Amino acid sequence: MLKRTAIIISLLLVLSIFVTIIYSAAQPKPFSWYPTFSNYSKQPYGTYVFYEQLKNFFPNKKVRRIQDYDFDWYYYDELFDTDSVDEDGVYYDIIDSTAFLTYLDEESPKFNFIGLNYSFYIDNLDAKALLLHLYQGNHALIASEDISYLLLKMLGVEMDYIDLDTANEVESQKRYTISYKGLEPIKFSKYETISRIISFPDSARVIATNTYDDVLGITMPIGEGSITLFTAPILFTNYYLLKNSKALVEEMVMDLPVAETIWADQVEGQRVYEDNRSIMTFIHSEKSLSWAFYTLIIGVLLYLIFQLRRTERAIPLIGKPKNISLGFIESISALFFLHKDNRELVRKKMNYFLEYVRVQYHLDTQEINDRFINLLAKKSQVKPALLTHIFNLYQEYLNKPVVTNEEFLRFNKLMQSFKNKP
Repeated sequence: MLKRTAIIISLLLVLSIFVTIIYSAAQPKPFSWYPTFSNYSKQPYGTYVFYEQLKNFFPNKKVRRIQDYDFDWYYYDELFDTDSVDEDGVYYDIIDSTAFLTYLDEESPKFNFIGLNYSFYIDNLDAKALLLHLYQGNHALIASEDISYLLLKMLGVEMDYIDLDTANEVESQKRYTISYKGLEPIKFSKYETISRIISFPDSARVIATNTYDDVLGITMPIGEGSITLFTAPILFTNYYLLKNSKALVEEMVMDLPVAETIWADQVEGQRVYEDNRSIMTFIHSEKSLSWAFYTLIIGVLLYLIFQLRRTERAIPLIGKPKNISLGFIESISALFFLHKDNRELVRKKMNYFLEYVRVQYHLDTQEINDRFINLLAKKSQVKPALLTHIFNLYQEYLNKPVVTNEEFLRFNKLMQSFKNKP
C-alpha cells in the first residue's frame, strides 16, 4: 500500500512539472531593454539582426567574430614607441596622429574591422596596430558613444557628451534626430546618453549630424584606408533596424569594401558584445534544445519512480572449498623440471630437512657438528652413520657445479630413509 501511494504521488509530481513546463513554454518571452549590443541577443537592444545580415553585404567573403582582437597579436614590432605612454597610460607624445605609420612597412592581412558597442577601449599598442592596419589600405567602422581616448588622440579627434538634464522634451528630441548623407532624418527614442564629435582633422568628412548640427559621425582617410566613427550605436540594434534605421545602417556598411570582415567580441579582456548568458538561458534560446532538456529531466524522474520498488539483492553462489595445494606443488615441480637445476633442488631439500628438524625435534641447526648429529640421532632413533652420510653427501653436492639426476635420486632416497625410519 505504501509503495503504491509513493508511485501515485511521484506520477502526480511529474505531471505537474510537465504541465508547468508546457505552460511556461507557451508564455511570451519578456523583453529586456538593457543595451547589450550582443550579436547573440534577439532582445530590442541586441545586434542579432545586424550580425545575421552582415554577410549579405560581403558576398563570397568571410564575416567572423574573434574572441579577443588585440591587434598587437598581428602587428607587434619593436619599432612601436611604447615610451610615449606616461605612468597613467595616457599617450602624450603626439605631433602628427598618423606620421609614425609612414616608417612602418609591414604588410597586414586585408580585412574590414567593425567595432560596435557602448564603449570601445583599446590600449596604446592596439591603437597603433589598428591605425597601421588602416594605413595599409584597410577600413574600419567604429560605432560607440565612448571611444578610447588613446585612439581619438592619435586620430586628432575629440568627443564629449551632450547634457540633456536641463533640456525640455522638444529640444531633446531634436538631439535624437539624425541626418545621414541625403537620407530622410531618423528619429529615435530618448536614450540614456548621447555623445558628439567636437573636433576633428580637416581631412575628415562629416557624414551624420542632428538637428542642432552636432556632429555624430565622420569618415577620415588613414593612409590608403579609412576609419568611420559614429556616436549612435543604438541605431544598429534589432529594434531600430526593424523600425526605421535600416537605410542608414545599410549605407554606412556599404561604404566598406567587399572584403573579409572582422567583428570584435572583446575589448581589453572584457566581453562587450556577448550577453552574460547562464546555462538555462542558453538552453531556452532554442526550442528544440529546451524540449531535449526537459525530456531528459522527465526520463530521469520516471527512472527514479520505477526504482522505488524494492529489488532483491542477488544471492552469491558459495562453492565448496578447493584444495589447491596439489596444483601448487605440480606447478613448482614443473618449474624445477624445466630448469633441470638438481644442485638447487639438493639445497632446497636440505633447507626443508633442517626446518623439519627444528620444528619436530627442537634442535638448533646453526652449526652442523658431531654434537648436533649425536643429539639428532638420539631423538630421531636414526643411526649417526646415516646422518653423517647425509650431511657429507650434501656438502659434496653443494661444492659440485652440476648434480646429475642419479646423484639427486641418491640424495633424495637418503632423505626418505630418514623420514621412513622403522
